[in-house]
Amino acid sequence: MELLIKLLIADDHEMIRDALKALLLKINFVEIEAEASTGKEVLAILDNNNIDCDIVLMDISMPEMNGIEATRLISKNHPSVKVLALTMYEEKDYVDEMFRAGALGFLSKLTTQKTLLRAIQTVYEGNIFIEY
Repeated sequence: MELLIKLLIADDHEMIRDALKALLLKINFVEIEAEASTGKEVLAILDNNNIDCDIVLMDISMPEMNGIEATRLISKNHPSVKVLALTMYEEKDYVDEMFRAGALGFLSKLTTQKTLLRAIQTVYEGNIFIEY
């Protein structure tokens, strides 16, 4: 059986979501299940839709509900869903907050495709990944 990691992309910038989708659609072990532009939208998708999501690629700064609060609620209400922060914030306080909220990974948007894929695989396996 071939590995298939199902993702939800959460970022308030459509261009970032589109770029991530274009990048990830080329990868045979990744499938984009959904996308969201706010933390509230992420939770609504996980709560109301019948999607099978392994990982949320989570931006921190989003309107309505930020990625930290959304991660906290995902950890509480959807414990099987893993969160990988993908953000421009590189300060240690944000790293600490995301991990306290329940994220398994933290990655800068300045990363490479290779590192992003390694982070997705690491988090999918239930291991911690940090690079910022």
